[in-house]
Amino acid sequence: AKREADRTISEATTDIANFKNWLRGAVEESERLQKIQHQTLAAAEEGIRTTRARLASTFEKLSALGSEIEDAIDESHRPKAREFTRAAPAAAEKEAKLVSNRARKTAAESVVKRPATRASVGKPPKRK
Repeated sequence: AKREADRTISEATTDIANFKNWLRGAVEESERLQKIQHQTLAAAEEGIRTTRARLASTFEKLSALGSEIEDAIDESHRPKAREFTRAAPAAAEKEAKLVSNRARKTAAESVVKRPATRASVGKPPKRK
């Protein structure tokens, strides 16, 4: 009976040690997952803040454009002037010029003649 009791105590001690190791691993894994979840939520919150700021800015621009359009039409919803142009700030005009210069330069570079790679350019390849 004493040997049986010692064997039972030994098995119980081994089972308890195994359970403690498993529990330690489970706690470490849950801490790791909690940290990842926290980082993910923080990134999502930052994305939401950025999106809200962009949305507010876009709404302000849209409201300003709506006001300009309302000012440019009369009561019968016809334009007051022959042409409607928005007054662009000087910085926006400079940016537009830069963009158009880049587009012209890119278009000029793309016109460079390249040699044909196939003898029958423009014709589908012959099948055997």
